[in-house]
Amino acid sequence: MKSQFSFRTNPNLALYLIVFFLVLYMINHVFNGRFNSYDFQVYYRAAERLLDGQNLYRIVSDGHYIFKYSPVSAVYFIPLSLLPLELAKVIYWLASSVAFCIVLVLIFRMGDPQKTISGPGKLNLLYIISFICLGAFLELEIHLGQVNIFILLLLLVSAYCSLQDRPLMSGLLLALSIYLKPFGLILFAYYLYRSKFKDSLYFLLFTAVLLVLPLLFYGSFEMFIQQNRLWLQEIQIELNGKQDLLAPYNHTIFSVLARYTPLRWIEWTATGTLVFQLVVLAVLGFLFILLRISNRKKEDIFPVELALVLCLIPLLAHTNKNLYMFCGMVNAVLLIRFFQLHWVYRSLFIFGVLISSFNIIEIWGDELTFKLEAWSLIALGTLISWIVLYVSSIQGLVRGSKDS
Repeated sequence: MKSQFSFRTNPNLALYLIVFFLVLYMINHVFNGRFNSYDFQVYYRAAERLLDGQNLYRIVSDGHYIFKYSPVSAVYFIPLSLLPLELAKVIYWLASSVAFCIVLVLIFRMGDPQKTISGPGKLNLLYIISFICLGAFLELEIHLGQVNIFILLLLLVSAYCSLQDRPLMSGLLLALSIYLKPFGLILFAYYLYRSKFKDSLYFLLFTAVLLVLPLLFYGSFEMFIQQNRLWLQEIQIELNGKQDLLAPYNHTIFSVLARYTPLRWIEWTATGTLVFQLVVLAVLGFLFILLRISNRKKEDIFPVELALVLCLIPLLAHTNKNLYMFCGMVNAVLLIRFFQLHWVYRSLFIFGVLISSFNIIEIWGDELTFKLEAWSLIALGTLISWIVLYVSSIQGLVRGSKDS
């Protein structure tokens, strides 16, 4: 009889331990008076206000923690808003913990289509390594009670459904995600690129249907329009905050390229910034086309493409550092291929993970941590891992075509 308490026989044991650890961490928060979940409270209040047909935006009494998301997202939190706040926070913490574990399962399942992971022991080890690499991002995510882990889960399940030729579910899940934060639009663009037109059409259909949900709670169409207009204003404010390319703590790829190349000597104007951003996006688009062109043997490159797309989300639309959990699939694919990589790529990958994932205040202290964060090492490390996966994949495809 196989033991359920052995890493060598139970492929899910590491996941159970991760959830157990996160539950203990929640209990620690409770006893230390840190169980605040400030961002979750923002959604919780918004759901309560939506039920009463009230305004959701720029409420003075909310102070720093204002609601700046879509009215539709407030609908998602109505069930939890019907519970006492403390109970709702516990449920949300537990749900976030389970969501993270499901994310781990998905990134390794989709990242290893050839099923090269040999046995439960290796899979458990990969889960633990990924948990360590993403731990700093996850800690901030669940401490604040944010929604990024659920967005990532929705995007991954959408992609998984697309792989299983279930376009309706794929489109629905993608539509659900963009009303939390519109990061899923990059996956929509990727579906169009992959000619997944059914998924894309269902996405547009469900996006339109979900948009009108808050109308059920407002007494007038004018109020509904006003709330959506205020939401779009919040998006514009967020975008404007990332336009200073030379500013510290701007962890976008645009800022990293501007600060760490000779471009830093340019006097950036609004027009120049926009042109530069469009050029970077065009280059990224060309790199995906080049990856497709290099795939002459028509190998399954969906896992690599998906990993690269997801990793671009924090690099293009950075809002906070825990968003870098989205680089998890790039890490997963590189971990699966680790011993097949050239030693230079292995070294670069390890270096990228170290500088992006281990800038932890408890290790380095306040002053050094904030200085390292101001340098955007988190973005630099992620970009290094992204480049390693891309270049090694291109080389593998080219080498494979030559061998044939």
